[in-house]
Amino acid sequence: MYSWTLWILVSYTLICTCVTGTCPYSCRCYKTSTCNGTKVNCRWGLLTRVPTGFPNDTCYIDLGWNRITTMGNGTFLGLTSLQTLDMGWNGITTMGNGTFLGLTSLQTLDLQGNGITTIGNGPFVGLTSLQTLDLRWNGITTMGNGTFLGLTSLQTLDLYENAITTVENGAFIGLTSLQTLQVYFIMEIRTHQWSIQYALKDLIE
Repeated sequence: MYSWTLWILVSYTLICTCVTGTCPYSCRCYKTSTCNGTKVNCRWGLLTRVPTGFPNDTCYIDLGWNRITTMGNGTFLGLTSLQTLDMGWNGITTMGNGTFLGLTSLQTLDLQGNGITTIGNGPFVGLTSLQTLDLRWNGITTMGNGTFLGLTSLQTLDLYENAITTVENGAFIGLTSLQTLQVYFIMEIRTHQWSIQYALKDLIE
């Protein structure tokens, strides 16, 4: 009996030391050694918007498989320790300028499996530390001039399984660290090949 009581007390203590004091609604917060801070797990939370109240030391946010459709300017403002943000498999269709403003430590951004059709000018401004950007399985048709402007540390860009028909000149400008570009254009290559080649020249000059 004594051993069982001791085991329960030890287990309870370990659990309590993992959970942080403040946590957004419908999420779980745990200390993690992966990024030396707090991981906020909101996956499958039936959320329709990005919650508030993230701990100051949040370094990993998982908002995958929710029902979030829009993200406004400065949605994640103040989360200067955030390194990984998973927004995959929501219903996001638009991203405003400055959506990710202030995320100066962000290294991985997962936006796969949403409903993004157009990436305009400057949605990723301020993500100077970003190394991996996953935009697979969206409905992207257009990438404007300066789409990835400011992503000077980006090494991997995944655009696989989209419906890209328009790539404006300068869409890839500024990707000076890019090593891997995964892309599959579902289009009439004969019609668009020259505009695509002209846009891609920014990666090799």
